[in-house]
Amino acid sequence: MIQITTEQVNEYLGLINDQNPVHENIVPGQLIVQLALTNKKLTWVAYKVKYVASVEMNESLNFELVTDEKMVISNQSDDVKLFIVKI
Repeated sequence: MIQITTEQVNEYLGLINDQNPVHENIVPGQLIVQLALTNKKLTWVAYKVKYVASVEMNESLNFELVTDEKMVISNQSDDVKLFIVKI
């Protein structure tokens, strides 16, 4: 499991120049996707993302590759947050 901190989110938002106030409490979805793909050492060029629930700051996440083409991201309570599917 990894935990995405407020500091990590703020650094990411600065890099992409995202000033959306929703990200004061919610982790940007693309940051989660990038962390998940990097964590699993995947180089998927094309993928679809299905967002199920938002990820809050300091929430712990588990990246589970359930098939060669599908990843499930869930939190410490096993609540599914999103799916990533290679296309």
